[in-house]
Amino acid sequence: MKAHARPVYLWQQPGWPLLQVDAAALSGVLQQARKRQGEALALAQDLGTPTRLYSLSDQLLASRSDYYEALNQAQKGTPDVTAWVRWFADALAQAGVRTTRIMLSALQKQRFWAAHAATPLNERQRKVVKKLLDAGDGGFLGGLSAEKYVKITGASKATATRDLAALLQHGLLRVQGSGKASRYQVNVQEWGHAGAD
Repeated sequence: MKAHARPVYLWQQPGWPLLQVDAAALSGVLQQARKRQGEALALAQDLGTPTRLYSLSDQLLASRSDYYEALNQAQKGTPDVTAWVRWFADALAQAGVRTTRIMLSALQKQRFWAAHAATPLNERQRKVVKKLLDAGDGGFLGGLSAEKYVKITGASKATATRDLAALLQHGLLRVQGSGKASRYQVNVQEWGHAGAD
């Protein structure tokens, strides 16, 4: 007579509830999650990154109140966990989107610095350009002005004006407006400068 094997998984324990999932209802969201993960992994592979770069924990932390609400709803009522799995798959897709955005931004910054590797920059200029790149497409609220340059670097108004003119001349910045209304954005080709007015 054969001895009964001990359950291996938690859900194989006696008394574990039989959970239900509507696979047809989840098809689209699971497909979207796989697509977003695939995009992030393909980009990571193109960049030569050997590790998994998407972070589900970061995504869950960013939407923790929604996470707890979805988890709370899943623990009440029926054993149908379709809504929970849908929420979780959507969070996984958003993690892929977020990771892709971060990697593309890093790649754009790297290309920018490579294109301007031979450009002579002083420490003030490098600091401001780095801050603009870190701010992303759209740059600073209201754009970078000479006054903001002075505040960031501690330079005089005359030095700020010279530094900004040199950055424009070397193609690191774009300008909109003139005189006191001049606003500068970092000149990254792929950026449309979404928030710049």
